[in-house]
Amino acid sequence: MHLKKSKRKDGRVYLSIVRSYRQDGTSKTRTYKALGYLDPNASDFDKKVAEYQALTDELEVEYQATHAPIALEFSKHKKVDMRTTNRKNIGHAVLSDKYYLLETDRFWAVRQQPKNFKYDANAIFRLLVNQRCLCPGSKRSDFENKEWYFERSDFTERDIYRALDFFALYKDALIARINKQIAKKQKRNTSEVYYDTTNYYFEIDEDDLDIYDESGEVIEEGLRKRGVSKEHRKTPIVSMGLLMDEDGIPLHYELFAGNTNDCLTAMPVLKKVKNKYDLGRIVMVADKGINTSDN
Repeated sequence: MHLKKSKRKDGRVYLSIVRSYRQDGTSKTRTYKALGYLDPNASDFDKKVAEYQALTDELEVEYQATHAPIALEFSKHKKVDMRTTNRKNIGHAVLSDKYYLLETDRFWAVRQQPKNFKYDANAIFRLLVNQRCLCPGSKRSDFENKEWYFERSDFTERDIYRALDFFALYKDALIARINKQIAKKQKRNTSEVYYDTTNYYFEIDEDDLDIYDESGEVIEEGLRKRGVSKEHRKTPIVSMGLLMDEDGIPLHYELFAGNTNDCLTAMPVLKKVKNKYDLGRIVMVADKGINTSDN
């Protein structure tokens, strides 16, 4: 890095700090900092040049310090402690790209702002998405694997469980936002939609109880109940109905009590989607367990 003095036709001198480098075998220069014009006849010309030269020397020292190669030292005889987490997952960068493309981070940032949380809801949700795609498991295993990723994870295992109610509160709003973002990126074909159900089992002994009001009406139905399990399990289950567009991209999902017959889940999902997303005429494709005469 050096101080360059360029004399103009009017006699003035233009000063700039430049750095020389080689590219494809050719020597080139790049302006690092423009300093402006000086009059060589001015009484303080030499003083100004000396000050700019001192600045150039300082910038050179700073540049060398920030661009110096980093030397790593290690002992050939030292063993890696197998109890430490040294593995990092680079492949999740693909998922992160889609995560931010759909602006999921902004969605949670706006909704967390008025809350007095001690944790970052977006960081937790991002971890849960990564884990669900790359290494499905329990919330505890999600927490144990959080050091796999290069993103912030300064939250506790308890914070993950606390955040679940917050996520559930905005489930429909998040699905609507994601659908809106997808529609911006590509044309969605919803003339045909595909619907099916699956279920999840829980290692608990008893069904969830329904909650009744004073008149005996059910105000909240328990979700985890014994039903027809896809895995032939005897423990309580929860059913999920998923609706996808013609390209296989999910449109909407709903959860139902485990003892709900599959054919009873289709119309509630379809009606909700038609009212919420204004999709026009739809042909729904499903199997014979859902396509009953009533449906």
